[in-house]
Amino acid sequence: MDLSGGFKIATIRGIAIMVHWSWALIFTFITWSLVQYFEDQYEDWSALQAWLVAGGTAVAFFLSVLLHELSHALLALRYGMPVPSITLFIFGGVSNIAAEMKSARQEFFVAAAGPGMSLVLALVLGVIAVLVGGDIGEVLLYLASVNALLGVFNLLPGFPLDGGRVFRSIIWAR
Repeated sequence: MDLSGGFKIATIRGIAIMVHWSWALIFTFITWSLVQYFEDQYEDWSALQAWLVAGGTAVAFFLSVLLHELSHALLALRYGMPVPSITLFIFGGVSNIAAEMKSARQEFFVAAAGPGMSLVLALVLGVIAVLVGGDIGEVLLYLASVNALLGVFNLLPGFPLDGGRVFRSIIWAR
């Protein structure tokens, strides 16, 4: 997939944050699916409330994906690797690290940073969900679950997943 067809929404530490046109498709699908879920789950909610919470939850999910990618990118920057952009698209996000890692250790930590961030977000959101409770707690628990799945799925040892890069770094170190 050509990820050059996007628009810039921000710059963080010199990294252009881009949104590919395909992102609108998955954002719409997630929002619509969550509206259906919220209307079924919370019968006392108005349609407007379901749409607003669904849209906010979809935005929060993509902020989670952005934090996942920023974890890769910021650690790569720390190792002296240029990172011109991060692009959010239909399948999640990708950090454009414009150089090869210099060691297996760098590869391991940069690859593991994203899933690590997703798992930390899952834990933090889960704790907040329990503390807050109620409808908002349920929404936060949903976000915690999605982040846990994102972190675990990305650790599967196959390319282009982060787990494939972690596995490659382990082989490289051997």
